[in-house]
Amino acid sequence: MKKSFGKKALCITLASAMLFGNMSVAMASENTGDAYTDGQAVITAASTVSAAINSTFITSGTVINDGTVHVNASGYGKKAELLVNGVVHETVTGSSYDGSWNLSNYFYGKAGASYKFTLVSYGSDGSKVTKELGTKRIKTPAFGKRQSDKGTYTDMSYISTGYLKYNGIRVYARFAEEVYSGLSYRLLRSTKENGTYSVVSSGNLSNSYKYDLTCVDTTAKLNCVYYYKIQVVTGTDSYIKTSKVVATTSAIKADVAMGRSVSISATSGLKGVDITIDNRQAGNNQFDIYRSTSKTKGFKKIKTLTTGFEYTDTTAKAGVVYYYKVIPKYYDTRNGSLISGPATNVQAVKLELGWTEVEASQISATAAKLSWNKVRGANVYEVWMRNASISGDSFRKVATTKELSVVLRGLEAGKYEFTLKSQNRTNGNVICENHNHASLNMGFTQRVENVKVLWRTSTVNSAKTSMAVTTAISWRKVWGATGYKVMAYNRYTGKNECVATLKSASTVTYKFRNPGSTTKGIKYTRVYIVPYKGSTLGDNSDDIYVNVMPMAKNVKAARLSNSQAKVTWSAVAGADSYMVYRNIINGNNAYSVTGVSYVDSNCSTSTTYVYTVRAMSNMAGMQNRGDATDSEIGRTGSASYVHKVGTPKIATAENTAAGTATLTWKKISLAKYYIVYRSTQKNGTYSKIGSTVKLTYADKKAVKGKTYYYKVKAVAMGDNGVVSTSSFSPAAYVKSAK
Repeated sequence: MKKSFGKKALCITLASAMLFGNMSVAMASENTGDAYTDGQAVITAASTVSAAINSTFITSGTVINDGTVHVNASGYGKKAELLVNGVVHETVTGSSYDGSWNLSNYFYGKAGASYKFTLVSYGSDGSKVTKELGTKRIKTPAFGKRQSDKGTYTDMSYISTGYLKYNGIRVYARFAEEVYSGLSYRLLRSTKENGTYSVVSSGNLSNSYKYDLTCVDTTAKLNCVYYYKIQVVTGTDSYIKTSKVVATTSAIKADVAMGRSVSISATSGLKGVDITIDNRQAGNNQFDIYRSTSKTKGFKKIKTLTTGFEYTDTTAKAGVVYYYKVIPKYYDTRNGSLISGPATNVQAVKLELGWTEVEASQISATAAKLSWNKVRGANVYEVWMRNASISGDSFRKVATTKELSVVLRGLEAGKYEFTLKSQNRTNGNVICENHNHASLNMGFTQRVENVKVLWRTSTVNSAKTSMAVTTAISWRKVWGATGYKVMAYNRYTGKNECVATLKSASTVTYKFRNPGSTTKGIKYTRVYIVPYKGSTLGDNSDDIYVNVMPMAKNVKAARLSNSQAKVTWSAVAGADSYMVYRNIINGNNAYSVTGVSYVDSNCSTSTTYVYTVRAMSNMAGMQNRGDATDSEIGRTGSASYVHKVGTPKIATAENTAAGTATLTWKKISLAKYYIVYRSTQKNGTYSKIGSTVKLTYADKKAVKGKTYYYKVKAVAMGDNGVVSTSSFSPAAYVKSAK
């Protein structure tokens, strides 16, 4: 490297200072940095620098596993450039003091691509030094070879009204080993396994650990068979001019039919044949149920389910073998088409005797009562019993009756098991029967059963500094007990304590008042009931949580607008907010509100929404969730609502031309079209005369001199594909004078 003029000037200045005793001036000038001041002259260091590359480092190895190439170099010159495949990737500038430069760069390459690295240093004197750092190839990924390493599934997402929307087919393939490099990919599709494949999707993934590659074909149509291949490609960018395929999967078959996994079960139930749709694919929003008396032909549709997955065929006749199947449907909101999936398996069932539940209860120290509902088709009932407390005791028949209950006497303390045989007898012969079971512990049973919440209420003081929640609890009587102890966990002390002793076994309800304050929180969290006999304590019952706010009452839902419903309820004392849960066929939505109403702005016509409102409290120790024992009161906090299409209102009705009556009305949101009806009397019979997608209709068959009355209905298609029709608009009349 040439010595610079600036360095020579500095030496002359220092020598002069030493000779004439002006050293302090020279030293002061040195501390100013890269520029040196001597009177009015400014001399800059490194005025000319020759190009030089002193040291270089590049990630070792030819094949790079993680796609990251580290380049580190130093040298001298005006600037230095790092080139990747001949394209400038980074530029650094030499120091203005001595021309030195340092370069540290992490280059991220794409899987399967090769990159040539070159370093060039440029001197301020016009010199140039080039150094080839080498070519690095990013490791080529390989796809797994097992069948489970690749596949497809339907890509769905929720829309605001609560239904699922079909987005396309998601195709995935797993790598044989973990890949970190960034990569580009293409998704290819064909209608034949060995046919011509076309690109339907492409994209890029940045450097990150990945085990598989997924792509979505948003153009795939339902009820079609496709074959896919996923390719890893180098792609093209500033450094890669020609894309190259580096890995390709074998063909992946996708049978894009909604409801492919749906199956059904059909059983003889209490009121008819109970049909349950199992393994339902979440995107299906309709199910057509078909029935026949032949396994292979004659199927007729008996029901279309648009809410829920269960149906009871009450028209089935006893003794007949029926065959059932279901065709699932999906309504595609993107194009308004209703698409049917493949039919389910066929299920056969012979409707014979119905089913029931048997309840056993102790009614005295030595007697028990069994009761049941009437079983369809049964004309006699047998009761069988055994004492399970006696080893080897067998079931024996203890009663035959046509009634719906029986009292069994002379029982001892212990556990009894009962079997109810519901029978259809003809001429003393049993034609068919089914069995139902129950059990009962006689005597002091050690543990209270059937503990549940009857209701909850809350109160709050005027200053809103204290609150109390009262929980009404009930349980089954324990025969032989002296009474019960009501035990509760105290948050303040962290201990269980007895809050009440009930001295009669016949007392099977208790109102538990749980106080709380804004400073200390709620006092108790849970309660359990313990039976006792003399000085002998029984076992703890199931817990009842008493730190739960009451459910809201008087919950109502009403139509607010074409796409809105308003939910209202009565205020709950002490509530800081409310959670409104909206339930439909595909799931739940939850909304937090502070008032006593909520507007649901995402309603679809022909859809049943169930709104449940739960009060919430910010008081310490309160649990803002449900209690499994609240089944009896849960229904009081809910309202079922079916959203209907809005009713049109005729804005104008005029005789606009000879023999023509023209009507106009305002748009009804969500309406697909409108039906126009006409009558010659206001309260007469209205007949359909036409339909239109417009907001106007011209009746060109109006006879001069007559008066006509018109009504309009709006027709909408819900997001579940169900057509719904509004009520008639108010009548409007036109007198045809032309």
